[in-house]
Amino acid sequence: MSLERLFPEAVEAGKIEHAEDWVAIEENGQTYYLPLANLSEREKALLALQNDGILEDKVTENPWYRYLIQDDLSVAKDYKALQIIYIDHKEALPEELCDFFVTLLPNLLATVVISKTRTLLILDQEEMIEAEDLIDDVLPTLESDFGIKLTIFFGNVWCKFQADDLPAFYREESRLFANMRHFRGNERTVSFSQMLLLAYAHQLDLPAIKHKMLQAIDDSKDIRPIIMTMWQEQGNLAKTAQNLYIHRNSLHYKIEKFRLLSGLNLKNLNDLAFSYLLIMEN
Repeated sequence: MSLERLFPEAVEAGKIEHAEDWVAIEENGQTYYLPLANLSEREKALLALQNDGILEDKVTENPWYRYLIQDDLSVAKDYKALQIIYIDHKEALPEELCDFFVTLLPNLLATVVISKTRTLLILDQEEMIEAEDLIDDVLPTLESDFGIKLTIFFGNVWCKFQADDLPAFYREESRLFANMRHFRGNERTVSFSQMLLLAYAHQLDLPAIKHKMLQAIDDSKDIRPIIMTMWQEQGNLAKTAQNLYIHRNSLHYKIEKFRLLSGLNLKNLNDLAFSYLLIMEN
């Protein structure tokens, strides 16, 4: 039975004004809030047990938790590029593992506990670090050393966004992760571009993400014909440059400039496919 049927008064994160009057609960990777006034003491105790301390002040007072989950823009700071890494786990992450992520990822801004089964890593990606490659390389060793199984989703690198954009991106990336877990639950690490293509296949609604990507396309000179031609040439850069009558170095420059705006690398066929589908849809 779904949460919506059990608690029809539940609302999504970002739609509440006074978080202290609500209790957070997670379903399929999405955080919802239930009004405390409508819950019995027994229901409150059961929810607190399920969330394993999600009501504790040390969690809900985390500024990143308040920013992403509760839409508290007063704690938002100005960053040029941010990435969220989503980690699912069956038990609380050992403190030593969290310390290891600090060592592995020098651009790690914060570790945010969302629930007993999900933790976020917030990265400052102004100076890009390929976090996916780093974590992929050490994941088997980490799981063996700590005796824990992890499923990791690498969110997009978001650039030039407004303060109120990131909570919306977080909610839609969480839906992407839940969608992936539902249809391809055996994946251990999942990239943003893999998620996007699966979302298209299942017609998942992603208005904030699509708006941001279309804005990046519109703001990037000549990127539409580049995307269309690269798709027709199956990603072949030499043929794309030849067909567009531009130097190959100019093509590389335009692709890199688009990556800095959107987070999408057109040299990656998944990113190219999503960009092509987005243009065809609009």
